[in-house]
Amino acid sequence: MIFCFRRIHVVIILLSITILLSCDRKEADHEQLLVFCAAVMKPVMEKVVDVYESKFDVKIAIQYGGSGTLLSNIRVSKQGDLYLAADESFVVDAERYDLIANSVPLAHIYPVIVVKKGNPKNVHTLEDLLRNDVDVVLANPEAASIGRQTKQILEQKEMFSKIEKKVVAFVPTVSEVANSIKLGTSDAGIVWNAMLNHYDDLQAVEMASLQEESQNVSIALLKHSRNKSGARHFIAFISNDADALQIFADLEYKKTNDH
Repeated sequence: MIFCFRRIHVVIILLSITILLSCDRKEADHEQLLVFCAAVMKPVMEKVVDVYESKFDVKIAIQYGGSGTLLSNIRVSKQGDLYLAADESFVVDAERYDLIANSVPLAHIYPVIVVKKGNPKNVHTLEDLLRNDVDVVLANPEAASIGRQTKQILEQKEMFSKIEKKVVAFVPTVSEVANSIKLGTSDAGIVWNAMLNHYDDLQAVEMASLQEESQNVSIALLKHSRNKSGARHFIAFISNDADALQIFADLEYKKTNDH
């Protein structure tokens, strides 16, 4: 009798554990997702998340910042479900640190010189950024993807060390570059082209040589995610859902499969 009682007791415990695990899996699909998102994608993500949360019983929290800063936070905290980087070099870095399971390209962007509407300082080339009458703001190469890209472009032209000496400030994100010029604390900088669709008082100085430096914005599933099924569902939504694709089109973020 004691033996049977013990066996029954063990079976009940095992069944209880199985039920709890099953409940956890069901609840995991509806757990809050944490997304580390590059600042350049904020206009898109805000709208995509609104649509996603209205369609599905999921809450999404987003931490915006420079791609490099976000990657550092992910490495230290081991938190979050998704990492949306503004260029593939940071995805490669994340792979090297063994942080991501897979990634999907979402859109492509390229650098432009940004100035005030009307271009009052007549900035038309990268060389104009060296002029004494032009105050320049750039993104930090260690913190933001546009900063890393800017440094590489200027180093190829043997200009970075010269511009570095006259830069008013190196700021953490692409948004702060645009805001500095909007507020008049700087005259020119370099940002991603898609940013300027949301600043009526700024304009882009387009250059063919900069357009050739286009990068893919990618979203990656983090290996330590505690809600991988939910994270995969969001990746599928943002990359394929008709409503999400329309948001990209409306905000003029060109999808990677657009021609």
